[in-house]
Amino acid sequence: MADEHERIEAVFEELVELVLRGEAPDLEGLFARHPELSAAERERLAVRARIFAGASDAERLPFERLGDFQLLRRLGAGGMGVVYLARQESLRRLTALKLMRPELAGDATAARRFEREARAVAQLQHPGIVGVYAAGEEQGVRFLALEYLEGQSLDELLRAEGPRLEPTRVVRWGRELAEALSSAHAQGVVHRDVKPSNVRIGLDGRARLLDFGLAQLADASALSASGSFRGTPYYASPEQVDPRGKTIDARTDVYSLGATLYQCLTGQPPFEGASSAEVFHGILTREPLRPRVLAPAISRDLETVLLKALEKDPARRYASAEAFARDLAALLEMRPIAARPPGSFTRVVKWTRRNRGTSAAAGVALVLGLAFLGLLIGQRMQARRRFEAELARAAATRATDESEEGLRAVERALALRPEDGRALALRAQLVRDAAKTHARESLDRARADS
Repeated sequence: MADEHERIEAVFEELVELVLRGEAPDLEGLFARHPELSAAERERLAVRARIFAGASDAERLPFERLGDFQLLRRLGAGGMGVVYLARQESLRRLTALKLMRPELAGDATAARRFEREARAVAQLQHPGIVGVYAAGEEQGVRFLALEYLEGQSLDELLRAEGPRLEPTRVVRWGRELAEALSSAHAQGVVHRDVKPSNVRIGLDGRARLLDFGLAQLADASALSASGSFRGTPYYASPEQVDPRGKTIDARTDVYSLGATLYQCLTGQPPFEGASSAEVFHGILTREPLRPRVLAPAISRDLETVLLKALEKDPARRYASAEAFARDLAALLEMRPIAARPPGSFTRVVKWTRRNRGTSAAAGVALVLGLAFLGLLIGQRMQARRRFEAELARAAATRATDESEEGLRAVERALALRPEDGRALALRAQLVRDAAKTHARESLDRARADS
């Protein structure tokens, strides 16, 4: 049952994302992208989709008041809740009042997630994190009263001004978000769902982080006993997609923030696909296109910082959000960054991962080339040994006055290395020795005849 609930939740959130982007909720297309869903799971999703569509069609309020809060208008919705602009009567302030969806009433897992968000945000105090004023339950409805921040979500800004945004703005927002994440991590909270729709850009131009519904708290690390994926596919880290034997920690948020900035700067997420499965495959097995290929105006240092944050191996990423923030600040201040482009060996490994078919053929060619090279080197070494042996044999004949035999040996050496200086010099000496020997023998015969 836990696996079933996780699957339904993940697919329902994907449906919500489509609706919030202004697209029609195409259930058939959604089901085609998720063939793993059973018939019963599809039916449950269809029911929830109808309820969601009904709630989305109307701007009407579900009720005028909820305890101390007067509802004013609907602001937006997500997979877990609907957010309304509300006025807290006792303190006479505006709040973003998040109400759990009515179809999730009685859902224990959803209730735990709602409570987890309240606990996570309540313990965080940072200007880059939207704060919580109150949490509770009224009239059987769970609610969170959050700080109301006028402005736009980052995904709304991308739709309005995108697909690419001006790099300096993006880097500044990235630094602010990395600093906010660093503060959360220092207090034992990992967000686990950093993405454009969970970033709010205020009227003051500052970026703030919201929606800690998937947050991992230090005292409650086992959030999904089944190990099922939770989050948004495009911005998920490799360890979220395949958590076997891996740790979800601060570096997970570093990856997701890197993916968010990558989309803002290049106009597309690091990996795309027709289904979640295709996106997951890319996250696990491929390397993202270098940002400058998609947006040549991006500086080399900015590209290096993005790719450092998007390393598949957490050990190769920024070790913390604070380190990520420092390099983003260095970019803004035109100082040297700490990150370095990958070395030659790392680039070869990444190229192999990105071009598996080509690299397989190249691997075969490399093996054959190395085998031929080994054969060639072996032949040369054998020829060298023969040359040295013939040269040594020729030199030894000088001591025994066997110049003719020496000349035959040096000729065999020169056949192997015709231009060798030692062999040529030895041959000249042996020729002189042979001439002297011949002259001496002729003189001896002449004397004998007389």
